[in-house]
Amino acid sequence: MASKSLELNVQFVRRVFNICRECMVSNLNSHKFIDGEIIEMDETASGKRKYNRGHQVTGQTQWFVTILGRESGVVRFFEVEERDIETMKFYVTTYIRAGSEIHTDGWSAYGRLQSWGYVHKVVIHKDNFVDPQVVLILTSLKPHMVQLNVKLKLFSEYPGLTSSYILIAIL
Repeated sequence: MASKSLELNVQFVRRVFNICRECMVSNLNSHKFIDGEIIEMDETASGKRKYNRGHQVTGQTQWFVTILGRESGVVRFFEVEERDIETMKFYVTTYIRAGSEIHTDGWSAYGRLQSWGYVHKVVIHKDNFVDPQVVLILTSLKPHMVQLNVKLKLFSEYPGLTSSYILIAIL
């Protein structure tokens, strides 16, 4: 649309839009969450399915760490290569202020959150979907994860621009 109205080369316009998206992503991800805010954190996979059904095709799965500020509604998605303790520590310590309360599932990579200076609450979905002791619910993240997966499928023909598609998913 912009290329036709301004009589510009389509590839040039696409490059300019991609640069603008990348600048917005880097600016958005440079801010930490508010002090004292309850944070929900989970990981999710996005990938292609053979014939759009059944199991995911091997080697085409992208993993994301999703962080949500419950009160502010601020969501961050980060594409990750590994879902190990070192990766989780990097994203937690970089984007969440020390002393914040973080709600996660029972996955082992979150096991050291308290030793890193955070209050850690856990919901193990196998036992309880809602933790009856502290009324923890991790359902706030689900709609954002679904939206991310839908956007990534729409824009999957440009795999090098994943971070800019993540921005589109949350705007």
